[in-house]
Amino acid sequence: MNQRNNAMQPRRVLLLAAGAILLCCQRGAAQAERSTDADQNEAGAMSLPEAPAGPSLPQVADRAQAGTHSATATPVADPFDKYIEPGQTAVALTGFDKVLLGARHSTSSFAAATWVVSAGYEQLLNSRPNYGQTFKGYTQRLGADAARNVSEGVFSDSVLAPLLHEDPRYYKLGPGHPLTDRLRHALFHPIVTKTDGGARTINFAQIGGNLAGAGLTDAYYPQRNRTAGATMITFGTSMGGGAIGFLFHEFFTVHLPVSR
Repeated sequence: MNQRNNAMQPRRVLLLAAGAILLCCQRGAAQAERSTDADQNEAGAMSLPEAPAGPSLPQVADRAQAGTHSATATPVADPFDKYIEPGQTAVALTGFDKVLLGARHSTSSFAAATWVVSAGYEQLLNSRPNYGQTFKGYTQRLGADAARNVSEGVFSDSVLAPLLHEDPRYYKLGPGHPLTDRLRHALFHPIVTKTDGGARTINFAQIGGNLAGAGLTDAYYPQRNRTAGATMITFGTSMGGGAIGFLFHEFFTVHLPVSR
């Protein structure tokens, strides 16, 4: 009798184990069914139309996030575009990105056009730098303007912005904002910008870059334009010219969005 009970005991254990497994399977199936119903309800809720949202300012995303954007999602700006359009997502820049952005922007066709216009204005008024009003004087002014603008852009965007962790780009507000806000945003950008993390800060990169570029003019400006006072006038002119440039891009330029 004991032998029979000993023989039946393993079978009872197996039957109990099989029953436990069957019970677990039934519970798992019930939970899966409830989960499927919940997912279907959630999907149905998400498919409902949402209320229209107001205009939003550009956002900064890392490259992994930017790579997930589809063609119908928020457009992603070119990483080396100096001016970010309303509604675009700006990719977070590395230090090397800023180096390339500064070099590219400082030697762009738009930058070259400003050299020509600036040299022509100085030639017309026979103003500083005092090279005279001859054709040779104009070419010297053109070369000096090119050297000053390139050096200021490189110092600001390629050198100081990476060191100070500042974002060298200009984020346009666009027509969706009041005129006074757009004017203030552009005019104050040479002295107020934001960090890589998006916090507002003094634009030390542009201020320092313009100051360094103005100081460097002592190497090639005429002797009479190499005083400390003349250098500070050059610095002030560069800051004012930067504000005018941001005003121009805020109101008169449009860049096509680039999706990555």
